[in-house]
Amino acid sequence: MNKLYLAYGSNLSVSQMAFRCPDAKIIGTGKIKDYKLVFRFHADIEPCIGSEVPVLVWQISKADEKRLDRYEGVKGGYYHQEIVTVIMDDEKGSEAMVYVMNNQSGVEPPAKEYLRIIEDGYSHFGFDKKILEQALREAGEVVVKRILFVCHGNICRSPMAEFIMKDIVRRNHCEDKIFTSSAATTDDEIGNDMYPQAKAELKRHGIPFTHRAARRVKHSEYDKWDYIIGMDAENIHGLLYIMGSDPENKIKPLLFFAGEGDREISDPWYTRNFDTAYDDIRRGCEGLMKLLRGELSD
Repeated sequence: MNKLYLAYGSNLSVSQMAFRCPDAKIIGTGKIKDYKLVFRFHADIEPCIGSEVPVLVWQISKADEKRLDRYEGVKGGYYHQEIVTVIMDDEKGSEAMVYVMNNQSGVEPPAKEYLRIIEDGYSHFGFDKKILEQALREAGEVVVKRILFVCHGNICRSPMAEFIMKDIVRRNHCEDKIFTSSAATTDDEIGNDMYPQAKAELKRHGIPFTHRAARRVKHSEYDKWDYIIGMDAENIHGLLYIMGSDPENKIKPLLFFAGEGDREISDPWYTRNFDTAYDDIRRGCEGLMKLLRGELSD
């Protein structure tokens, strides 16, 4: 049975919805009254008397709904479905489904590319851009580039890359333009801190680091990152399996950015060569920084 679904974020993109939900059809535009648009990195809505959120109204199939649930991270607790009243352009109200974040604490600015998709939707459908601008002001400055480093367990190579890259970004005075993090493709080390020898290698080179807990990357994160960077072929394969596809060509091996193609960075947990891993990671991160500086200046 078909239902109405309300898009207020990146699913304002008709081409994106055609890829995600091939059965979906546009019914029209409308607004959700007494709610406001907010950014918690991704778009969200929350109750606010007197405000309204412009939406694109889709008719979706049951199969489309399952695809959207997966994309919105419902199973992982990122968003959940709610039923609200949408006021269509003819001023008639209809019941429709919308996705709302589970954790509604705080705000966080969106990534540049994600925001561009929403801006294009606002322009295409004639939505009031003051609503979008207000949400952006409340969220603070937009972070331009977001980088996720990934390895098998998120205790050696990827956290080393995260902190090496943060140090390079800081030295280039780009902390407000580039955000980095790291994750695993497996559950093997979930919750564990960085491996002691990885910490020792960073300390040897004067790279600051903090306590952290390993986590597994989620399918719903694909839109969050500008680059998703693996250390070896196994990581790349794992990322493609988790994400399902890579339509925006975001998934790359780290040494690609050093001009070394798909050459792998060996896992020092097995080789015990943390110095070699550091050198390879540093070279890849420096190449990545060079690329990002060029992109930021465009």
